[in-house]
Amino acid sequence: MFYLIAERLGHSCSRELHAHFGDYEYEYKELAPDEVGDFMQGGDWEGLNVTIPYKTEVMKYLDEISPEAQAIGSVNTIVRRDGRKIGYNTDYYGFFAASNKAGILFGGRKVVILGTGGTSKTAQKVAADCGAAEIVVVSRTGENNYENISRHADADILVNTTPVGMYPKTNEKPISLSIFRNLTGVIDVIYNPLYTNLILEAQAAGIKNIGGLYMLTVQAAMASAFFTGVKPDRDAINGAYASLLRSRRNIVLVGMPGSGKSSIAAELGARLGRRVLDTDAVIVERAGMPIPEIFEKYNARNIISADLLLYIHFIHLHPKGQPYENCCCSLRGKILRIRSLPLLRVRRADQYQYRKIQHRQAGHHPGRSVLVLLRLQRKDRGRHVG
Repeated sequence: MFYLIAERLGHSCSRELHAHFGDYEYEYKELAPDEVGDFMQGGDWEGLNVTIPYKTEVMKYLDEISPEAQAIGSVNTIVRRDGRKIGYNTDYYGFFAASNKAGILFGGRKVVILGTGGTSKTAQKVAADCGAAEIVVVSRTGENNYENISRHADADILVNTTPVGMYPKTNEKPISLSIFRNLTGVIDVIYNPLYTNLILEAQAAGIKNIGGLYMLTVQAAMASAFFTGVKPDRDAINGAYASLLRSRRNIVLVGMPGSGKSSIAAELGARLGRRVLDTDAVIVERAGMPIPEIFEKYNARNIISADLLLYIHFIHLHPKGQPYENCCCSLRGKILRIRSLPLLRVRRADQYQYRKIQHRQAGHHPGRSVLVLLRLQRKDRGRHVG
């Protein structure tokens, strides 16, 4: 039996990821601080993944710690082998793989890392091992802080290891990239949202960038390798990553009234097994009147604004406190303005990736098209889904 242990476990995709890499039982287990020692010394487990706040606490129960975990000062993967408990840090491999996937190379570069926690230490270790010329760690109160960070405006690579910008506070950003004049790469270890404001700013500036989802995938793959002794190949890792993206991205259909977006959303939902969210239907229900009467009573600008706010409401306020994932959502046509795109978490590269669909179903004008905007993302707890 394999477990993910933590003091509190919310929405996690670890079980989903491990299912891609091995055929073994993988369960979640919450432990109070006074339960950790007994579980580590006893228990029916063969291997563990460890997350906050126990990555350092578990080290004292181990017989052996890998060099990278020792250097970083935290462990997130443990295996029992020949009666010995051995600890590893697979975040190291995940961060290394993510930076390489984005083409962000540390050799000879000045690297600024935001944050001082365990993930910061992982980033520092990877950057150092890859030959970074200078590594600057920025904290709120240290020698290098947010008040004097401009003195490092010559940085080549920026890494965010803080939770600033994570769901639900997705409108926040740890720093503006306008401070830096030489940036060639931005890494944000946050994976909810898939595209934080920091990543969106990097994309808008044409800077190489990557969020935390690929790092999460690779660290799970390496943990599975330590569990089973079988290292997943690149195809398995990329397949798991693609699957994770698909399951967390919504399809948003945007069209003028009568263009058929609701009908197409219903058809897509049925064919793809996705939940359908129709903002028109919810607006009608809440207003207690049909759309034409709403237009007559209120001006068009108000109803378009209501449509946008309603979609944001869908994103943030699932009635059961769970993420809306894998959905089709229809929105009114004029909603899609450039200034609205960050609110919908649209990557810069996807802003103009539309597909026109001619909808000739009875009752719809044959010449009208629906714009299907793909790759919009959704937010859930702990991560962003797209």
